[in-house]
Amino acid sequence: MRLTGHAIGLYLSGQKSGMSDSSISITVQLHGGPLDGQTTPVTLTDEDPWVALPNDGCAFPGGSSIYAPDTNGRWVWQDDQPAQTP
Repeated sequence: MRLTGHAIGLYLSGQKSGMSDSSISITVQLHGGPLDGQTTPVTLTDEDPWVALPNDGCAFPGGSSIYAPDTNGRWVWQDDQPAQTP
């Protein structure tokens, strides 16, 4: 029995919307933090997926909230980070 497709779908916890040789684009629902319940598109290109999303509800003015998949594939809030200065 080959479960590769099922395991990837569970891990990504999203809808696959496109695919290239080196990345997968999905839409994920965010859990916890200031963006709880919202969805966002994510392009996965490595084995340590995460996303930093700028938002007004962040603990730092102009900063971003970091979300990453947990062991069950749900994209959960990890932390807020200050805005990057150029």
